[in-house]
Amino acid sequence: MAVRVILGVLRRRLVQRGEKAFPLKWKNINRPIALVGLTGFSAVGLGAQMGLSWMGTRGGGEGDNEYYTDSDEVICEARGEGSRLPFGKSASLFPVQLIKNLDQGLSRYVDSKSPLALDIVLVNTCVFFGWRLIPEHIMYKHFTVSASGVASGRIHTLLTSNFSHQGPLHFLANNYIFLQFSDPVIRVIGEREFLGLYVGAGLLSGIGHCGLCAIQALFRRNGALLTTPGLGASGCVIATAALFVNLFPSIKLQIIFLPFTAIAGKDMINALIGFDIIGGIAGCFSAFNSPLAHGAHLGGALTGLYYYHYRYKKKRRQSRGSGWRSL
Repeated sequence: MAVRVILGVLRRRLVQRGEKAFPLKWKNINRPIALVGLTGFSAVGLGAQMGLSWMGTRGGGEGDNEYYTDSDEVICEARGEGSRLPFGKSASLFPVQLIKNLDQGLSRYVDSKSPLALDIVLVNTCVFFGWRLIPEHIMYKHFTVSASGVASGRIHTLLTSNFSHQGPLHFLANNYIFLQFSDPVIRVIGEREFLGLYVGAGLLSGIGHCGLCAIQALFRRNGALLTTPGLGASGCVIATAALFVNLFPSIKLQIIFLPFTAIAGKDMINALIGFDIIGGIAGCFSAFNSPLAHGAHLGGALTGLYYYHYRYKKKRRQSRGSGWRSL
């Protein structure tokens, strides 16, 4: 069903452009294919995962940025006096249009996203299907990161593991939440800067996972922990979210299971960092092995915070000093 919808959207877009449906060119198909897995949200939603939603608030903000949709409609402003969203007081991370009309909603949703973000999702999608088409021992060797693997020379896994998702829910949740935070961030800092941030967050996430596993192995005197594999884009997603909440400090976030509780974005990120610190320390003394890569999450969060405080702010001061304004 999902594939049929994707192909239908693709064919209609090609016809509207006056082009032949086949043969297909890469530029015509990379965006729809990147969201093949994401169409599953029309049926399963995010009920089993923590979801977030933006809620426009009044109050001060540090940023002076604004970004637009294709129709030039302002969807978020942070100019000191507050921020707003075009859908009223709140906008769910789960696209309502996908529920009402999956066909049209998917096309509009894809068109509204940054090409770079969709390309990253496309890579994640290819690796996800690779877990189902390629022998698992090959995928484990080249698309999961572990301290022992890096020590044996598989340094590339520090990066490749960040595009790797074995479980469907893990894949869907990470990619969907990434798309919500990445698009406004890219519009503010640009695609080149964001790509550097994403790659840097991925590398530090892998290093964080390996480092924490080594520390836990030392404390627990258990060398087997050095072989603990890590995979997933969670570190990169948290880095993106950490930068987002600092770029738009007046935005509040909401946990899907607590629909009437809005939490400031910075408080949410601080809570996640605190949770991962506690989880990492507990792993040094407890025999229970957490299914979460706390070290990778911390590496990603620190990357996003470092970028905002030591690069974005510096570039912003420089642009103001030269008389230019960074949008």
